[in-house]
Amino acid sequence: MDIATAILACSLYADDMMVGAIADSGSHGNTYFVHVATAGGIGTVDDQPRSLAEAMARAGDTKATAGRMALGLMSIPTEWLDSFGRPLRDAFDPCVNIAIGTAMLSQFAFEYRRQPHSQSLPTEIRQDDLRACTTRRYAEAIGMPELEELVALNLIYRQSLPVADAADAPLFIMPAGDQWGPIRILVPLRKTP
Repeated sequence: MDIATAILACSLYADDMMVGAIADSGSHGNTYFVHVATAGGIGTVDDQPRSLAEAMARAGDTKATAGRMALGLMSIPTEWLDSFGRPLRDAFDPCVNIAIGTAMLSQFAFEYRRQPHSQSLPTEIRQDDLRACTTRRYAEAIGMPELEELVALNLIYRQSLPVADAADAPLFIMPAGDQWGPIRILVPLRKTP
């Protein structure tokens, strides 16, 4: 399952763009990501496990030395797994990982919305403020403070991407005289000026 599908299927947080930015920024989209908080920095993509067996071995070694870890796509700590009654292995299941990470994002957003805000702020909380506060709380909770800045940069990049418009989608028609079938091909409809 790719990351976008996992986010759409398993996320418990309404802001899919932010969830995707966290998954891209922390774990670099690696389902088997294992970050040891005492090691400093997120690390490179090359030094990360690439299989469940490798991830479990690294996580087991780290847990044995009492190191604090951030695991999987959403870089969730083992404490969160324990809170949700899940075994270590589930940290590397994309759907479980995203569900736990986004449940915590929802909790942080709920707490932010309940805080009294200055009278000078509009009655509605701006999405950028909510994202910034929620990301900061998430980064602190998982022990990766550098994640806050990486997510902010990732969101800026994502917002600068062109948005696909349904009107720009190609239309396909069958060539004249052909019947529909598995050996037929579709050709793009030529736009008239």
